[in-house]
Amino acid sequence: MPSFQSRAFDFVYGHWKVHNRKLKNVADPMCDEWVEFDATSEVFPILEGIGHVDRMYVPTPSDGDPFEGFTLRLYEPSTETWRI
Repeated sequence: MPSFQSRAFDFVYGHWKVHNRKLKNVADPMCDEWVEFDATSEVFPILEGIGHVDRMYVPTPSDGDPFEGFTLRLYEPSTETWRI
């Protein structure tokens, strides 16, 4: 039976419309200008629930070309730790 901790991110599963923001220039430590954009996100479990994938698609960013983002989160049962 999965532990409570291993189910900590189950709430994100599904298809979502999301609003994000990012620093305009992440390479510049002095940058404090933010760019906002809308996206769609699809999150689903993998590896029988010890991980999940979050795929984000941004069709019309305000500062450039369309892009995709990807997050992989994995759970380590022996330490009850999630890693991203």
